[in-house]
Amino acid sequence: MRSVASSASPPTATASGPRWRRPSASPPPATRTSSYAQASAAAQEAPVTDRAVADIVLTQGLLTQADHDDILRPEALVPSGSCGSR
Repeated sequence: MRSVASSASPPTATASGPRWRRPSASPPPATRTSSYAQASAAAQEAPVTDRAVADIVLTQGLLTQADHDDILRPEALVPSGSCGSR
């Protein structure tokens, strides 16, 4: 039986079955935890200040406008081939 580290990403399909891999672009765990805390703080601040989360994140410099726009592209939000043509 093979053990899998808890920080591994979801399996990817291969001819021999699923393989666990860690994305090379993934930040170290301490950075991810810090990012989650910052995102959570921005989400909690939004209703209190009556501002959009995006506005808070951009104002605090957590994302650039270009990164924000790239993340929210429809192609980035919906997996390829998941909807549309029949």
